[in-house]
Amino acid sequence: MHSLDLDRICVVGKFRFRLSSRNERLLEQTLESFCADSDQVTVCETIDLDSPNTFEDQPPLTDEPVSTIKRVISVAENAHHADHLFFDACCLITQNRHSVFLAGMSFAGKSTLAAGALFDMQWKLISEDVVFLDREKDQVVPLRCPVSLRPSAPALIEEATGRTVEPFRFGRWLVCYDRFDSNPVSARFSLAICLDGRAGAGPLTAVRHEPNDFLHKLIAYGNWLTVPGAPEYIQDCFRTSQCWTVSGGTIAERLRWLRAVSDSLAAEVVSGKERL
Repeated sequence: MHSLDLDRICVVGKFRFRLSSRNERLLEQTLESFCADSDQVTVCETIDLDSPNTFEDQPPLTDEPVSTIKRVISVAENAHHADHLFFDACCLITQNRHSVFLAGMSFAGKSTLAAGALFDMQWKLISEDVVFLDREKDQVVPLRCPVSLRPSAPALIEEATGRTVEPFRFGRWLVCYDRFDSNPVSARFSLAICLDGRAGAGPLTAVRHEPNDFLHKLIAYGNWLTVPGAPEYIQDCFRTSQCWTVSGGTIAERLRWLRAVSDSLAAEVVSGKERL
């Protein structure tokens, strides 16, 4: 049985955060959206939900669950920034244990496509919205937290897959910890995709790239060019990746393409093993 203090703890990545607020209902709703883990060692800090918010593009006072959840995630991401390389991206694992790196600017649809893959192909999430790489362990840092989706996304995913997106809370957050994989995942990606433009903006176009050419497209998506030794490390992360840029297409078309590429990758691996 958890103590009172543990009931007020949430876990994101490598850190535990203790939440506080005079608004008990708000505190309860926020805590319900995160996982608590008594075995997590590092307590990073206490997040006072009643204090002024210091993160950009967020309201100064977080007085409802949509903003408090985002605030906790922002604090957690900031805690990881100091020691890790990061990308504005998602990381998933296929049923064949192939790692998928999915980058894209805001509104490109990466979270919607990632969520669609969870429901359509039973893939698992490692992290969403940001991918942190632990160079010391040569792994992706698992970040289990609510998935931010635009209000229209669940309907688009259901239309494309025939599956209901749930549990969807507070009009924005997909809280689906059973669809996360917290097992260690190598920072060597099997499939790497950069979404170039919004879903639905023209026909689906997919172009395959050599890994070094693909890295040029990731310059704006992370901190890897500014950290000593990081460019060489990132080259190794994508050296054997199958790399693509994708633009246009509906969510359904993107999911069909993603399934076909994943199936092709799995077949290549099987064929390679047979030749050995």
